[in-house]
Amino acid sequence: MALHADRPTKINVEDVIMIALFAGFVFVAGVTSDGYREFSHHSNGNSDYELAFVDQCNTGEHGSGYALAPLKFVMLKQKNHDGTIGSVCTE
Repeated sequence: MALHADRPTKINVEDVIMIALFAGFVFVAGVTSDGYREFSHHSNGNSDYELAFVDQCNTGEHGSGYALAPLKFVMLKQKNHDGTIGSVCTE
């Protein structure tokens, strides 16, 4: 299917429903996983995060805190209560 600038692309209602169901399933599966529950247990309760791409990191307790890295990398770092960002995945 080619996109044309002179006419809008139509999205089927069924496609939107499938995308929403899939996203909902992924969200529920993620927040009910053991790793996420363990992360919540070690969390400082702050809901502010910063983008922090760190590769080669394993899920678990580190000297810098608990890392949730199911794909072996961290993408978000929870901020400290004073707003600073600490190190990620350091022993």
